[in-house]
Amino acid sequence: MFASKFYFLFKRLLSEIWIRLTAFSLLAIITALAAILLRPILPEAWIWELGAKSVEPILNIIASSMLAVSTFSLGIMANAMNGAAQSTTPRATQLLLRDKTSQNVLTTFLGSLIFALVGIIALHMGVYDQGGRIVLLAMTLLILVIIFTSFIRWIDLLRVFGRIPDTLDRVEKATLSTLENWQVDPHLGCNQYREEELKTADWMPIYAAQPKFVQHVDLRALNTLAEARDERIFLTAQPGAFACPTLPLAWCSTKLDDDEIDKVQRTFHLANERTFAQDPEFGFIVLSETATRALSKAINDPGTAMDCLNRGLRILLHIEPEELDTPKFEHLWIAPVPLNQILQTLLVPVMRDGVEIFEVQETIVQCMENLVAANKDLFAEPLQPIIEKHLSYIEMGPLLPDDKGVLKDRLSNLLIS
Repeated sequence: MFASKFYFLFKRLLSEIWIRLTAFSLLAIITALAAILLRPILPEAWIWELGAKSVEPILNIIASSMLAVSTFSLGIMANAMNGAAQSTTPRATQLLLRDKTSQNVLTTFLGSLIFALVGIIALHMGVYDQGGRIVLLAMTLLILVIIFTSFIRWIDLLRVFGRIPDTLDRVEKATLSTLENWQVDPHLGCNQYREEELKTADWMPIYAAQPKFVQHVDLRALNTLAEARDERIFLTAQPGAFACPTLPLAWCSTKLDDDEIDKVQRTFHLANERTFAQDPEFGFIVLSETATRALSKAINDPGTAMDCLNRGLRILLHIEPEELDTPKFEHLWIAPVPLNQILQTLLVPVMRDGVEIFEVQETIVQCMENLVAANKDLFAEPLQPIIEKHLSYIEMGPLLPDDKGVLKDRLSNLLIS
């Protein structure tokens, strides 16, 4: 029970930097003290006095330098987070915080510092004999190789870390990954909700205990609960939805007692913010927010806005929905995130805030033209209300009459007569 939710939380835990720091620090302590245990298996011919005496100066250099490097690297990360939040959107910083390269580099620096400190303390306590010092020297040389490798990776990352192109690349990659899973089965393995087939008037609503965002739903556990009672459950809150005690998370076809309601609520993982996992719309929100921020008078960067639109187009062109014959969770029903909602999330804010800039408006029109040309059956109908709204924005906007005419003609060609 709740295996999916446990796996989701476990993956989230592993992505936290403090987990890596703690694990590498413990490994550093064990490595430094392992020289005591490895000494008996070291051949006497391998022991030489010069090597035994050289280990302490090297450890002193590592300890003094890694403290400064760790502090400096943390400052760089903090500045990168702040820069990404100001240049794109604060919602994008969660991808930078979970960057594996920066996390591995920081854990290497801090772990090396702890290794050196433990080694120096053990040396002054006299726990190493001459053979143990040789083993410690070999481990120290290995740590130096790891440090130099991490330095090279860190320097390469610093060229782009936190800059707009790098942040948008991460957003695009995360959104595409989520969308690929979503397009395989927009119903997440549940039955497709159809209003004429499923009535909720007599059903029991199940509410969230706290007003938070849904980050994950353990559908397998929820289906098991429904199967045990031979009931049907309609999920109204998907990952990304804001749940509160006044809006149902789900509807159940039978009455549940307090214990059963609690079990259903625990299949939903709620948190204070949305994430890219299982939430196909969130990436488009981040791209749209970045575009509208770039169009503000203070920043005035229409190029970034157009870049966000083109990235959104690239992601959308990968959509090729696949219909599954048999749902995995036969007792669950869900209404998928509609495609027109995703399209509006990306396009409408940009057409509103970029109404004064012809190049931005032209990019929006071009995106819609490309979508219709790529898959008319999929995109033409969901785009109709957006096209009509775009025509209204252009008509009321400050563009020159000739520019308005060009855009209106191209939009009119996309309307379904």
